[in-house]
Amino acid sequence: MKASYICSGIIAVCTNKMYSFFYFGSLLGTILFGSNSHTAQAADENRDITGAAIVFGTSVPLTGHASHLGHAVIAGMTSYFIHINNMGGVFGHPIELIVYDDAYNPPLMISNVRRLIVEDKVSALIGLVGTPTTLSVVHMSRKYKIPLLFPFTGAIELRRPPEKYIFNLRPGYREESAESVDFFIKKGRKRFAA
Repeated sequence: MKASYICSGIIAVCTNKMYSFFYFGSLLGTILFGSNSHTAQAADENRDITGAAIVFGTSVPLTGHASHLGHAVIAGMTSYFIHINNMGGVFGHPIELIVYDDAYNPPLMISNVRRLIVEDKVSALIGLVGTPTTLSVVHMSRKYKIPLLFPFTGAIELRRPPEKYIFNLRPGYREESAESVDFFIKKGRKRFAA
């Protein structure tokens, strides 16, 4: 199977889900075909890549005070990836996820992300958890031209100025707060605290 058909298939597989999965599929196509040095070769029309795994990597707190967040993110991602793989993958390409524990510790996050990029050669980083941890590796995403997909943080620093390799799915804290205030006002609440 040629690489160009896989991109179309990713989008087709994901469009029957809610918008976020379409967004995910579109980004996955971008990642596979030219967004970084590990995957740029896949865009070559003459290269047959049937069966090659799509490898994502993440570093999340699986131990420590924020471990509940890491376990929830991993459960969500793996359940969707299992679903896609059970449907035959993305045109025969299974999705693999490499997970490391950072205990919500920026130095561990840095070490894990370096390992994911340099040793594991992931196509993209996905679902990193936390503002201080994620901000500690943005420079590596830039340096290695590795997409950082859907970090679990609403930090403005990951949104402004726009970053070429950062793709947010979660709204920023400002947007979340505005929606919360609107909700309570519409419910007739005049006093509330955040």
